[in-house]
Amino acid sequence: MLKTTVIERNVIIDFKNNIYKEIQLTYIEARALMTSIYNALINSVKYSVKEKGNIYINIFIDNYEEKLVINIRNPVEIDGNETDFISEIKEKLSDKYTKLSSTEIGGTGIHKIYNLLKNVSNRFQTDVDISNNQFILKIGVMYENTTD
Repeated sequence: MLKTTVIERNVIIDFKNNIYKEIQLTYIEARALMTSIYNALINSVKYSVKEKGNIYINIFIDNYEEKLVINIRNPVEIDGNETDFISEIKEKLSDKYTKLSSTEIGGTGIHKIYNLLKNVSNRFQTDVDISNNQFILKIGVMYENTTD
């Protein structure tokens, strides 16, 4: 199923849903996931490169045996090396940067998403990648709760 939704003038979201297995979340898990997706979309709009005056955001939901993965992808322009850029962002996906969660200054969105999901449930996994000038935030949701 492919659906295009305009959420704001010049912002276009393409949504591709490959869900073939249902997932059940508690209210707290669902709220954290929805808040994280909303924050990711705000970040995508803020940091995206406009193409022909529009911002294009792609959301793909993929299924694996043990989890569902929500991929939020947007075009970016990187000054410098993509590997260094993504390594710097991946480093923020750790408890080392806990203070970023209470900071209101820009550049902390990815860590806030990571921290929110990590503190709600061990079912969530957060990762980032870059491919062909596309920034990708990956939010994994395990189908079943696991213990650490």
